[in-house]
Amino acid sequence: MRVLSIDPGFTTGVAIYDDDGNLECAMGVTRRGLHRNGFFNCLTSIAKPDITLIESLPMNNVTSEMMAIHSHITQWFNIASYPVEMIKPVQWKGLIGRVEIPGQHARDAATMASWWLAQKGIIVSDGQNK
Repeated sequence: MRVLSIDPGFTTGVAIYDDDGNLECAMGVTRRGLHRNGFFNCLTSIAKPDITLIESLPMNNVTSEMMAIHSHITQWFNIASYPVEMIKPVQWKGLIGRVEIPGQHARDAATMASWWLAQKGIIVSDGQNK
């Protein structure tokens, strides 16, 4: 199952996992990049996601700009009819070892997807992928 994981923010983390549950790509995207015409079309063309994971907004300290970024991302994927699962920060943060890659936001997106894949039994606790 191919997974596209998105951690929305002023720098948005993006991670792509392949059919075998291996991290294929991760990056941080600026606000300007998110709004670039065709960005999500290109991203989904590369990712070919079976599911898109989007981290929900936290319960506190949410600015109107942060809500607008989150809304832009979720609306695009919903309108484009991609299957989306919203993941609350408390569901995964601190419950799994971090995926050690450069960039805090890309690392968060990758770690959230790793947690989700482990919950689905695609990545098992000994690190061996099914």
